[in-house]
Amino acid sequence: MAANTVPIFTDSSRWSLTEFVAADTTALKTLFTAGADGSLITAIIVATQETVANDIIFYANLGGAIDAPIGYLEVPIGAGTNGTTQVASALTDSVLTWPAHDNNDNPVIQLPSNFVLKANMRTTVGGSDKVFVTVVAEDF
Repeated sequence: MAANTVPIFTDSSRWSLTEFVAADTTALKTLFTAGADGSLITAIIVATQETVANDIIFYANLGGAIDAPIGYLEVPIGAGTNGTTQVASALTDSVLTWPAHDNNDNPVIQLPSNFVLKANMRTTVGGSDKVFVTVVAEDF
């Protein structure tokens, strides 16, 4: 698809699912890699089975050796898995303070073709617990 036609519309929807477990310690993991013509992230959803609060830190990588921190989210205990706490959204103005907004005033992140979104947990996930990150995006 030619990405330089006007107007530019997204071509296809794509979801990326990542989980963090104790064995990952605090290592960086790739959450999402932009498509060949770039991508538009419309949601970053975080759920956890942890019984203690933990932070997830997000990083930008433009295809090189530099992973630059771009924001963090304090993940509530049991978010999205305990029946009382909703999943946490990382794509909000209070977490990532720099995203653009679409025509409906929803925060979005427009990515170039070589962009990789990564993350790590500030502290190791406990025991057999898991932290789940879902990225919802559209490719151009």
